[in-house]
Amino acid sequence: VMAAMVFYRYKSGLEGVKYVVFYESPASNFLTTTDLGRIGEDKDWSVDADGDGLPWNDIRNPEYVPGSANETWCEIDFSTLKYDKQVGFYLDRNGNGRPDGRREKALFLTDVNGNGMIDEDEDFVFRPWIVRIEGKNRLAYSVLVTKAAEEKGLLASADPAVMRLEEVEEFWYERDMGYHYDEIVRNAPWLKVMQLGFLREHMCPAPDYPNVVVNYNAFKKRGVWIRLNPDKCYLDYVLGRDVETSDNDANIEITFENIRDHLISDSQMNLKRDQRKLIELASTAEMADRVFYDNWEPNLDRVLAGASLGGAPPKQPGAAVSGRWVNIGPDGGDNYFVFVTSKHTVIAATGNSAFISRDRARSWRRITERNLVDIGFVSMAEANGVLFAGVGRGRGLMVSEDDGKTWEPLRVGVEELEKGEYCAVSSIVALSDKHLIIGIMSLDPAASSINWVYELKYSEAAGRWEVVKHELPEEAPRGAKRVVFRLAYDEDFAGLGPTLFVSRYPTGLYMAINLGGEWKWAKLLDKPTTDVAVAGDADVVYVGTYDDWIYRGEYSGGSWTWIRLNPLEGAKGAPSLARPPVISEVEVDPYNPNRIWWGSPGRLVNLYPLPSDHRTVFGVAAWDPASKRWLHSFVEDGWGAIIAVDRHGPGEDPSQYTVEIDGVVGAKVAYTCSYSFRSLLKTEDGGRSWKPSYEGLYGECMNQIEFLSAEPHPH
Repeated sequence: VMAAMVFYRYKSGLEGVKYVVFYESPASNFLTTTDLGRIGEDKDWSVDADGDGLPWNDIRNPEYVPGSANETWCEIDFSTLKYDKQVGFYLDRNGNGRPDGRREKALFLTDVNGNGMIDEDEDFVFRPWIVRIEGKNRLAYSVLVTKAAEEKGLLASADPAVMRLEEVEEFWYERDMGYHYDEIVRNAPWLKVMQLGFLREHMCPAPDYPNVVVNYNAFKKRGVWIRLNPDKCYLDYVLGRDVETSDNDANIEITFENIRDHLISDSQMNLKRDQRKLIELASTAEMADRVFYDNWEPNLDRVLAGASLGGAPPKQPGAAVSGRWVNIGPDGGDNYFVFVTSKHTVIAATGNSAFISRDRARSWRRITERNLVDIGFVSMAEANGVLFAGVGRGRGLMVSEDDGKTWEPLRVGVEELEKGEYCAVSSIVALSDKHLIIGIMSLDPAASSINWVYELKYSEAAGRWEVVKHELPEEAPRGAKRVVFRLAYDEDFAGLGPTLFVSRYPTGLYMAINLGGEWKWAKLLDKPTTDVAVAGDADVVYVGTYDDWIYRGEYSGGSWTWIRLNPLEGAKGAPSLARPPVISEVEVDPYNPNRIWWGSPGRLVNLYPLPSDHRTVFGVAAWDPASKRWLHSFVEDGWGAIIAVDRHGPGEDPSQYTVEIDGVVGAKVAYTCSYSFRSLLKTEDGGRSWKPSYEGLYGECMNQIEFLSAEPHPH
């Protein structure tokens, strides 16, 4: 949407931009604020609760009139609109004067009877955009909701943070494409458009697909060349198979009544993220080819690139550079994972790549194995010099026997671990290079029923990995948006023998002993726990939580003693937080069992669901269990989702890896994955300060390349 808004703002200077691709984009503010409902709140895509033929759109606004939407307006029955200080504006459809529902983290859900749809007597909640203006949070509802609230006199009792009608109209005017189609087309009459649309929409659950239909027809009626979805030949080419879809001509008639017949119906593209993402490649490839060959036929019978339709492709002016482009490091975008090996090799991952550095993060090489195309790592462990890694998007495990130089898939024959987009390996305990224990995080809602950890042993006799599932003592939570297992192990915890600690978000912390026989379980904490770490020599356990900081547990005399730790309490100049951050990482300092490194994730890390008011911080802190006070605490603003602490190896001088702060010894060097231009951060002073890991290219992302000269440049 904002790409198109650039054409509204500028009348010249954009002649080189030839096309725009819209991804089910919300052209109007009532779609942006999800006034018609939200696909993500339908928890069960296997059941069509409302009987409209679409099993994923059952949590939608029943007062919206399908077929009524246009570029700036739609018909919603606001006769039952009410305001509540906690929930905001809602439709009081049972007339009892209060919002009925349940709170799930930051969301208020109104499917009271749990039948998977909004019934006639169930309420519907509108959601605002939360924006920061002049240092204050403001709530921007849609113009439709705000206007209805004003007409019903509800704004008088609304929170001052809620924008009033004049404010909200001004706010959306510069952000809503629906007001500016005329200017966009007038300023860029040459522009060509592709509109994408799936049967399983990614956000809007309205059964008439108003965001697709309205945007498509807004350009079509103004004389713009527009096509709904890539040509089938491009989809088949990019996905490498026969894709089930309607092969639409450009500028055909698309209406609220026929839209379903023209959307991509292919089940894999609709339901599997890795397949769905490929439409981005297919659409931009087709549009780029059409521009290059100047071919705007309504339909194509083959991929244009290399086909040389009508003769050789036209020569393009400008300079050419020989050679090939290569990734030089993990910077230029968000980093989601980092690990440091026993040989001080640093391995980092974004959402789409993995990188390795053998000089302590000064220079980088991309890991280019076939199984790591457009994907990264999400977990890692080491045993006997062998690295085991969990692969993103549910692609199972990989193994490296040369300190990360090369990688191979580790096939264990468990379908749910390897089929993709179902669950990912989120935690690995490597007891040896032939004995692993792993935990998962759910990616598909169905995977939230997984109630076990996996024990993997390699059988020399059978020549394969053998897998045993060890079930936890209580069932997985029903209806959980995500289940995440994080593991920690001690070979002899407090005389109990080999002990495994299992944190299962959102249900709590568990302990398993007797690991050589039938595992014996005990639940230690009944709260939404996250990462867990054990200080084995001290028989101390640390566990992060979703909303209650960090807990430190000591086991003595057959019982546990727990104390809540908030590192901000020991820090100077600590930021003020509205709520505790989601603790995604807890690492015990390898040189001090009472010193912990901790972090919280950004939203795109996608490890835990985050509340809307979540603020990210990370740091390191030393605790004195005798006096029950902080000896020091250093807090950094921003997110540090995972922290990797370096330590000395055999034959190395420990003093080169430690630092002393006010008499407290701890690790000197650590790395954390962060966001945007911060990318990958490193501390060399024990966590007191963090800096970019190397002098390279840093940036939000690459949007433009300028040709400098024909001579090679340092980067």
